[in-house]
Amino acid sequence: MALVWGERVAETTTTTGTGPFFLLGNVTGYQEFSNIMAADDMCFGTIEALDSNGFPSGDWVSGILTYNNDNSVTVTAILDSSAGGSAVAFAAGAKRVILAASASLFSDLGVGFFPIVDRDLATPPGSPTNGQVYIVAGSPTGAWTGHAGHIAAWLGTWVFTVPAEGMAIWIADEDLFLVYNGSAWAQPVPEATNSEIWAGSATVRYLSPAKLYTSSAPVALTSRATITPDGNNGFNFTLTLAHNATLANPSNFKTGQSGVIVITQDGTGSRTMAYGTNWKFPGGAPVLSTAAGTVDLLSYYVVSGSLIVASLTKAYSS
Repeated sequence: MALVWGERVAETTTTTGTGPFFLLGNVTGYQEFSNIMAADDMCFGTIEALDSNGFPSGDWVSGILTYNNDNSVTVTAILDSSAGGSAVAFAAGAKRVILAASASLFSDLGVGFFPIVDRDLATPPGSPTNGQVYIVAGSPTGAWTGHAGHIAAWLGTWVFTVPAEGMAIWIADEDLFLVYNGSAWAQPVPEATNSEIWAGSATVRYLSPAKLYTSSAPVALTSRATITPDGNNGFNFTLTLAHNATLANPSNFKTGQSGVIVITQDGTGSRTMAYGTNWKFPGGAPVLSTAAGTVDLLSYYVVSGSLIVASLTKAYSS
């Protein structure tokens, strides 16, 4: 079942009443519904009564038509009609069935742009408003079964559209713009991950205020004889020193990178720190505070791949 669009689709029928309307062949210059539709497919269409000269005689109904496997169409939902939006019981005589979107469709949905109410629901809402549109979440139930990832529009009945690559939507409850990439709905410019920020590996990304802070959160270093900070894991670090250690030349630090290493003496205290050759301090390598639990702050700036200028401020607590 799909929502189908087509060019120049029109057939005749002589069915009376409210349908189903059995199709009798294409109008000259038009194609038949069976050329573009399979059983249970839907389309927007109009059925209109004709006079003896083939002109519209007054009765008509526009809405959603469902194509049946016996080459008939059923009016599944009415968008408008000559009866003020109610069902029309057609009298005997010729009628024309046309595939065509109605003005009501665009009045309800908004010309040229369909905002999405929600993309997290797997069960259809109980009382949708005409014209509301949803993205069906995974493992859907009820009338949405089998339509995960599809666009579901309520127009008196649920009408589904399979997204095409490049289709763009606005998620109203998230204030979020998404584009279908051929397999999933995604942001056209995705948010940078922490790893991408630390590695500097991505060029087409946006940085949200929230990610600015989460990427700056300190990453714990493990105390050992040789400690090698990795710039692909963070900018700021914490270290509870439980060894006499060497802070080795870091890996993956980038020119222009800056940050801090918060160094805390463990419960024993008096742990010492030596430094790799790339670490440069004013006046030479500093000595850590020695008291158990004392916190020192090493601040650094990467000048080049072989030069990191740093300073140590000491004894924040003990």
